[in-house]
Amino acid sequence: MKRLILIACMLQIIVPGAFAASAKEEARIVALVTKAFKNKDATVLSDLYCWEGVTKEEHDETLKRDKELVKSGQVEKVSIIKATKEDNEGYVHNSVKYGPNLKIISNVEIKMITTKKDESTWSFPLGEKSGKLYIVLPKRVK
Repeated sequence: MKRLILIACMLQIIVPGAFAASAKEEARIVALVTKAFKNKDATVLSDLYCWEGVTKEEHDETLKRDKELVKSGQVEKVSIIKATKEDNEGYVHNSVKYGPNLKIISNVEIKMITTKKDESTWSFPLGEKSGKLYIVLPKRVK
């Protein structure tokens, strides 16, 4: 039994991406995102971001966008969906290459209540660090 526990601990150190986020962490993200929109409080979202590698300008733009986003309407449903291989691909903007600041393992999807027949859905990528889920942001890649 001790050998099994030791092997499991070693695998978590060697292969951290092999263990998905816990249901408790996913529930925490869903609850906090729901709270941010219900209370129209962007600071709740800002506490969920992984800010590593993000410039001050990108940080400020994200906070400004979130202030508008949480005021944009009522949430119908918040859920966690699986990430795709494409979610971890980077992009180029103004000749600068960007990639995620954590490996994306899932997305938090926010379906808004709309008065029109069309749906409004937002999605934020999620990554895991030290057993906690964070909203992933793009960072400049050299």
